[in-house]
Amino acid sequence: MKRFLISFGCVFLVMGQVAWAQFSKPSYSLSPMEKDTLASRCKYLRDEIAKLQKSPKGAEVNMADLYVYISAAEINLKQDLFFTLQTYKQSLTLLDICETKIAYFSSVGGKIKVQTGLINCGYQSAIDRSYQPYQLFIPESFPFKTNTPQQIEVFLHGRMGNVNEIGFLSSRGTVSSAFGPTKPDHIVLFPFGRGNNGWRYAGEQDVIEALADVC
Repeated sequence: MKRFLISFGCVFLVMGQVAWAQFSKPSYSLSPMEKDTLASRCKYLRDEIAKLQKSPKGAEVNMADLYVYISAAEINLKQDLFFTLQTYKQSLTLLDICETKIAYFSSVGGKIKVQTGLINCGYQSAIDRSYQPYQLFIPESFPFKTNTPQQIEVFLHGRMGNVNEIGFLSSRGTVSSAFGPTKPDHIVLFPFGRGNNGWRYAGEQDVIEALADVC
């Protein structure tokens, strides 16, 4: 989904070292009840999105922005990548956010108010049809109604330790860690890059696809 039909200049920044391993060993294992809770919540939300898709209100909604929350929980549930209890709690919070967004779009459709600040977004990858997350920073001064070309900067994260899709979508300190106390005056795209793979292979494609989704 094209979010901004604008011309742009890109500045790519790569921070950190090449990852030698994707993750450290998880230190937390979900209980059967926690697994069932997540699985049932994901199924419920998928059913709610299906209802939205079939309704007139869902015609202009970017469903990837909703599915990306569910996918984050499901893929890490399947791979057992809940590193701490906090990861589990974060997944529940993300599913709550997803439910709130579904309710909002079910009420007003694809008409969304102008958003600024750090926003969680998603797209469906052409590689494997999975839903991939990225974050987008939009400054308060962004001229939404202008046709003048605007700058977009692509910031490539360094090694993020045990950060998976859940941790990435839960992070609210992305802008300050990249730019310090002074917020940028232009759009910044923060791709996930399929985690810690040194921006190779699917990670490289993630940058291309996320950028295409924005522009």
